Formats: sequence, C-alpha cells, structure tokens
Amino acid sequence: MTTPITAVVQGFRKYAVFGGRATRAEYWWWLLFTFIGSIVFIVIDSLIGFPRVWEYGLLETLFWLATLLPSITVVTRRLHDIGKTGWWQVPWYGILFVAWLATGMFIVALVITYGVTNASGEWSFDDADIQWESAIEVFAFLLAAIMLIAALAITLAVIVWSIMWMARQGESGQNRFGPDPRA
Repeated sequence: MTTPITAVVQGFRKYAVFGGRATRAEYWWWLLFTFIGSIVFIVIDSLIGFPRVWEYGLLETLFWLATLLPSITVVTRRLHDIGKTGWWQVPWYGILFVAWLATGMFIVALVITYGVTNASGEWSFDDADIQWESAIEVFAFLLAAIMLIAALAITLAVIVWSIMWMARQGESGQNRFGPDPRA
C-alpha cells in the first residue's frame, strides 16, 4: 500500500523517470502534495511579501519548478499503468492551451471594446458607457462570448477525461510498460 510519504518520496526519487508504472495511490498522493504545497507557498509568499514573478510569488514559483518534471513523469507512469502512452498528456495540455488562449482573447476583446481609462489612466469598467456602435461590435462580442463558453466547456471535458483515466484501475500483471507496481 502506498502511503502519502512513500508517494512523495517516489515522485522525487523517480524525478525524471518516464518508464515504468505508477499506482493510483501514488498519483493521487503526489497530486495532493503538489496542491497543498502550492497553497502553503502562496500563503508564505503573501505573509513574507516576497517579490512576484509574473503573477506568482517567488517561493510558489520555485516549488512549481521543482515539482514540474516529477509531476509530468508521475502522470506518464500512471498512464502506463492503465496501458496508455504518456504522450496522451500532449493533447490534454494542447487542448487546454487553445481553450485558455481563446479565453484570453475574450478578455482582450472586452478590454479593448468596453474598457475606458479613468482619470489616473488605468483601465476601468466602472465608467464605461456600453453602446453598440455597429453590428461588427455585437458580432465580435458574441463571438468572444461563445469562445469563452467553449473554452470553459472544453476545459471541463478535459478535466473529466483525465480524472476518469487517472481513477481507472491499472492493468493486472505485466503490460508493455513494465511489471505491475502492485505485485
């Protein structure tokens, strides 16, 4: 049986090992570790007031960088356990990237179309007097809104798809990726 500590140790011990298989417990404990670790470092960054790197705190960014590769390898080994190639991560992340790119385009369209600058030169929606100037603006807004809804639906579908695969019982016995880790 995989304990939380064993799963975290395994994750770091197999830091860049893409071969082999990982049990459900190993994957879910690792995921919980990275989730809790991120929250802890967000809180520490906020309390200490460390400088922000992009929009993230310094310690959170370092934690993310330290766990990125082992997270990818744990997912790869978990996919191996259910008989799938680790390359299935590529479409997941690719689909999410495209979906969130569409969301970003929606936000940019809103800011450009409806954002106005206040007295201090900052973007603000408080003073915006939304008036439809042309049918093109209405079409652009509706297209952007549809893109946002589609991005959210696609994101939800990818999350459900990945959870279903990660929760699936691994193949019994040896498969093409190695011996059964439960044996």
